[in-house]
Amino acid sequence: MIESLLTNLPDRYEHEQRLLPYVMLFINDVADEVQHEALDCINKCGRQYERDHSDEIIERRQLGVDGDESIDYDVIGLPKPFTSRPSLGARLFVRNNTSRFYGVVLGELSNWRAETRLRSAELLLILTVFCEEHLTKDLHSTLNSFIKAIDIELASRHEHGHLNILERIEQVLCLMAKYIDPASYLTLLQSRILDSSPTPRSVLFILSSLVKGAPIQRLIPHWLDILSLVSSPNCIGPFTGSQVKIEGLTALVSLLDRVDDVFLSHFENSKDELNQALISCAGALEEETTEQTFALTRECLTKLESLRTAIIICNKSN
Repeated sequence: MIESLLTNLPDRYEHEQRLLPYVMLFINDVADEVQHEALDCINKCGRQYERDHSDEIIERRQLGVDGDESIDYDVIGLPKPFTSRPSLGARLFVRNNTSRFYGVVLGELSNWRAETRLRSAELLLILTVFCEEHLTKDLHSTLNSFIKAIDIELASRHEHGHLNILERIEQVLCLMAKYIDPASYLTLLQSRILDSSPTPRSVLFILSSLVKGAPIQRLIPHWLDILSLVSSPNCIGPFTGSQVKIEGLTALVSLLDRVDDVFLSHFENSKDELNQALISCAGALEEETTEQTFALTRECLTKLESLRTAIIICNKSN
């Protein structure tokens, strides 16, 4: 029925922004059949958009202005049921109808009802697939909404943990990181971490999630800055609470897990700088080990030592 309203009504344009959120939620339904029906509905709307705006479609395809050259629009990280990037028409259809309700969806992340917060996170996940980097234009407000939402989930996890809302928010952030330049969010999060006392756990949770999802090629230029940030006294210092330290160490684990051959080749000519940063980080970790953070600290130190060993091996091979 919704598909008919979106594609057959003469005045359908007046209803698209009201009906689209329902279709988006159906894409995340537990039943595979419902998921595919909803996805097929959006694809039909996309094909109709291409017919109605043929000049725009032709211009975008001929001039190659669809997307950012620095972003890899592959299927890695896309949630079920997506097996490929949505069509151009589908993306433009969703993107052009999102602005009216996007702020409302962000606000519902902090709703008093846990089920509503979960639906909001699920809707944001699907919207990110279609809107890609265009969903993060007002990144400051978006991150503020996530900080507020994560604070709520961290405080009520013992009560609503079975809904896995925090895990779904992490999934949304990881997917958003696929399309955001780390320089954009690092500046915003850095000020929150260095200028706040105590450092909000939610900010470190966001940083960790974004680091997990960021393409390694875009993350590498900022890797040392993030390493310095998460090993700073504001994250793991003596006056930092154990819960904040755990989030800071978790962010550090996420950062160290991203190391690969591409990473090592990037620092081919600056291994000394990298090695010195690793030594400083290890020193800070050894000084601030506590009973509550012992396991995470040991894991970080092990990963740091493995990375330093890899650097030594690379130096010998050269």
